[in-house]
Amino acid sequence: MRKIIQATVFYLTAAICLSLAGPSARAADKLTVGISFQQLSDPFFISIIYGCQKAAMEEDINLIIHEAGGYANVDRQIQQIEDLIQKKVNMMIIMPTNAKGVVPVVERAIASGIPAMHMGSQVASDKMIAFVQADDNELGAAQARFLVSTLKGKGNVLYIAGPAGVTWTRDRLAGFRTDIGRSHTSKISTKANSKWLRPSS
Repeated sequence: MRKIIQATVFYLTAAICLSLAGPSARAADKLTVGISFQQLSDPFFISIIYGCQKAAMEEDINLIIHEAGGYANVDRQIQQIEDLIQKKVNMMIIMPTNAKGVVPVVERAIASGIPAMHMGSQVASDKMIAFVQADDNELGAAQARFLVSTLKGKGNVLYIAGPAGVTWTRDRLAGFRTDIGRSHTSKISTKANSKWLRPSS
């Protein structure tokens, strides 16, 4: 199911890109989509890449793939997005290292005529054309419901959130807090952020 969803995301992007380009552009040139990832160190993101590559081959679209190497590398992602602007890609997909940190460069790309969508985590801009992601608030709430059920409503919980500065971390924690708060005895005693990166081998 996950691979189907990931491929569908890119098919949607390809369709948007084709519609924005128009028939004359499609006939004249092969379209190019630039993708900017926060990191590619875990199977979830790697499987997204596979889905994107498969869909791109089937839709005859060029891909330029960048990854910042971690959520702390906002400056590196900004430079990579600038590279996509210089290459004049037809469209960008952004998975931001930091929701606010990449806004100026992303909006500069949009102002130059390159439409951008965000995926997995939001860019803090209302100029994006689309956003594809699961309901992170509900995912956090589901985590809370499972723990309350497992602990029989008793005990303190250490919640290890994702990286600071990204929207899915914030939304999952908010959903978790809401549902854990409905239990009279279970509560979050400690909350910590994590970089969520696999160590290099």
